[in-house]
Amino acid sequence: MPFQRIAIWGLGLMGGSLSAALRSRDFEGEIIGISGQESVEKAKGAGLIDEGYPHQRFAEGVKGADLVVLASPIGSIIENLDALAPILDHDTVLTDVGSTKRAICDHARSVLPDGVVFIGSHPMAGSEARGIGAADAYLFENAVWVLTPYAGLEGSEPVRRLTALAEGVGAKVVTMDSETHDRIASRISHLPQTLAVALVNRAGTWHEEDEFTLRLAAGGFRDLTRIASSPWEMWADIYATNRGAILDALDGFMQELEAIRDIVASRDEDRMQEIFQRASTLRLSVPRDTRGFVRPLCDIMVVVRDEPGILSRIAGSLAPHGINIRDIEVLKVREGEGGTMRLAFDAEQIAREAVGHLTDEGFRAWVRK
Repeated sequence: MPFQRIAIWGLGLMGGSLSAALRSRDFEGEIIGISGQESVEKAKGAGLIDEGYPHQRFAEGVKGADLVVLASPIGSIIENLDALAPILDHDTVLTDVGSTKRAICDHARSVLPDGVVFIGSHPMAGSEARGIGAADAYLFENAVWVLTPYAGLEGSEPVRRLTALAEGVGAKVVTMDSETHDRIASRISHLPQTLAVALVNRAGTWHEEDEFTLRLAAGGFRDLTRIASSPWEMWADIYATNRGAILDALDGFMQELEAIRDIVASRDEDRMQEIFQRASTLRLSVPRDTRGFVRPLCDIMVVVRDEPGILSRIAGSLAPHGINIRDIEVLKVREGEGGTMRLAFDAEQIAREAVGHLTDEGFRAWVRK
């Protein structure tokens, strides 16, 4: 590992998981945590950090660190840059894990003194869970980790060292400038979030007109809108710091919708077939083995009998193996006989393990492609 004393400011999901990932890979250096007192105590009790400091003592926490990782929300990262500027050693490498990059990188350039190397970064991994209790040593496995160094720093020693750290915890590193990152993120992360929220809210309006709307919404609707459950607190800073790119993405998508609307209105079935076929082909080109901006769930199908306690049997088959069901849905049911259920898990590997355990218990189950 190219760093020996790592200070992590923010022991939530991302900061805690980074610490856990380093520990699980036998990192021999020191890990210093800076966070709320409760988080510091929990992290130290779990062996995730060697020393811990509350926010007001951050200067003690970063002293002597050769890497400082800002792992708090975007607004806090920007505030922390101001606080760190006067005290960082000139041989310190400073990075962050914020999900937008241009505002953070521009602010770092404006406030940090010469000699302090800042490299923006965004590990594209996450979870609905939050806080130090959700720390996951495998959160970064196969995740894309974007680095956004300033022009001229590409290929430099600090970038190589940070790349080695990211790869050391299982991530796949991609380097680009901050503006490119934010533009891509707006299109494949922030736009889908916005569309999911809009679609669910529109369905809610239609439900007020027809009470069966949400009662019949299942399957594809649930899959497409799962991310609409994300809390606003996670997104407020993203919209604030990437507003222009998000507006551009919305404009482009509305043009696409208008074009499809015109084709539907004209009853041009050949053109609609072309659109469907192109979408199907393009979707197959999206990598399945890499976590990205939008973290997918992996589904399995389970055939079950209609009898009391069936859900308990399923959960009981998985719980001893530490397998957590992220989502569950009854797809088909014939009263008195049985039906099919959809269970969702964080990763395909976990889903396949679940299929194995359920099969051992006599269920018919398979991974949904």
